[in-house]
Amino acid sequence: MERLDNTSILIVDDDEETLALYLRALERMGARVAGARDAATALAVVAQARPDIVLCDLHLPGIDGYELLEQMHARAESSDLPVIAISGSHPMLEADRCKAAGFVEHLTKPVRLDVIVSAIQRSRRPPSQGMTPES
Repeated sequence: MERLDNTSILIVDDDEETLALYLRALERMGARVAGARDAATALAVVAQARPDIVLCDLHLPGIDGYELLEQMHARAESSDLPVIAISGSHPMLEADRCKAAGFVEHLTKPVRLDVIVSAIQRSRRPPSQGMTPES
């Protein structure tokens, strides 16, 4: 599996254990990672840290992943930010809706690390210096 060195990734998931698992796993792959448990935090991180890619759970409290994507893409600093959807919903139903909404990919939970890494490699913007480890 290829490493994700110098790739900055924001992971948005309201489940604390899932978020911690993704953060640890992608950090071990060399990525610079930040986490958010809700849309407001995710928008703040995107505005400040400018990640190369976002992994976003679709079923967030308040603003769901679809609305979060819409808000990110409405902002100048993140209008071209690639976002990968992750959900536990029925893959066939969700995949078409995700594509139409503008997600670059849709992954179904539970997701293996190699599948996540491959999706990131296919979808990310070129690695930047945008996010720092303390983001």
